[in-house]
Amino acid sequence: MAKTKNTPSRKETLDAVQELYDSLTEAYWAASTIEAKDRIYGAEEVVFDILTQLQREDLESNTAAFKAAAGKVEAVIGKVEQLKQDIDKLVHAMKVAVKVTAALDKGVQLAIKYFGV
Repeated sequence: MAKTKNTPSRKETLDAVQELYDSLTEAYWAASTIEAKDRIYGAEEVVFDILTQLQREDLESNTAAFKAAAGKVEAVIGKVEQLKQDIDKLVHAMKVAVKVTAALDKGVQLAIKYFGV
């Protein structure tokens, strides 16, 4: 991927995805039903995979790993967008729902830019 001045750094992206993961973990514990917990946990697993990929120091030099991580980001975008729309139904603690929505927006946008999806 060609880096531009608008492409976030790996650190910025890593921080945003970590914040997203932490927010999803908090949402999991605040979710009101087992179905909501399952759905949030599914998103957590995918975000954890992306986080793991970002934590690899040589990600950009390893084209196959970078493409695999970009593929995961692309595959999860729709699910994350739907989760964002439904989060207030899944988590009754409004403060947690708002925090998750903000983290979803930031994490997804930076990941999209970073991976060129």
